[in-house]
Amino acid sequence: MEYTEETMSSAVTADGLADVPTVTNPVTAHGAEGSASEVDETASADETVTEAANPTEETVYRPVYNGQETVLKASEQEEITTLLQLGMKQRDFLPTYERLSFLAKEDGAVSVKAWVEQLVQDREEVYREMAMQRFGDEAGQRYYEMERRERERRYTARDEEALARTEEAQKRQERHERLATEMAALQEQYPQCRSIRDVPPSVVETALSENITLLDAYNRFTLSEQQRCERAEIQGRRAALHSTGSLRGEPSSPPNAMDAFLAGLHRRS
Repeated sequence: MEYTEETMSSAVTADGLADVPTVTNPVTAHGAEGSASEVDETASADETVTEAANPTEETVYRPVYNGQETVLKASEQEEITTLLQLGMKQRDFLPTYERLSFLAKEDGAVSVKAWVEQLVQDREEVYREMAMQRFGDEAGQRYYEMERRERERRYTARDEEALARTEEAQKRQERHERLATEMAALQEQYPQCRSIRDVPPSVVETALSENITLLDAYNRFTLSEQQRCERAEIQGRRAALHSTGSLRGEPSSPPNAMDAFLAGLHRRS
């Protein structure tokens, strides 16, 4: 039996960007060159057949980058998704990179990376000369160093912000997966909660902020609502007793001095 192997072509030169991963059919991982009837390749052919004959074996991808093979299982969805996103970004950037590569070669640079580093150095030298022409040698050098540190700080902050955004996205994904898992336990006890939209936002917030399960937070919410309803019922009963006493003609409060004064004037008239 012959198996095919699909290989994505390399996207860039040896300047620095990654080769596009080579996707290899897992059943050809050991690969057999030439005819399977040859004695030296019998073992490889047997191993391939054994891997393909096992229907329960998990699919494995073997992308190659810089000559090194990485094994990825089909179940590692997060890692595979990340690599695919990087590959799509690289595909979009490829025309720009090819342009930069052409310009680097025109300037005699050995690589795009070396060319960019030289551009940065040249720009810094221009900034330094401008500062020294404006403020003098000593003051200009101090001003240039201050500005250079500020530029480095902004560049570092840019990386930190990107890292913070990545970490926040990862936390949101983890919260989503956690709530989806705990939702099943909640539905067993409270069938009316068919989805997370049926759960009060305060319950979700309590579960996340206090690091308790969604079911525990909902039980706490239910108990709190029961206690609130009981207190409201007791207050309603007390109010009803007071209003019933007034209807029987009993004064709800003793007459004050002004009432007595007015009553006396009425009798005199």
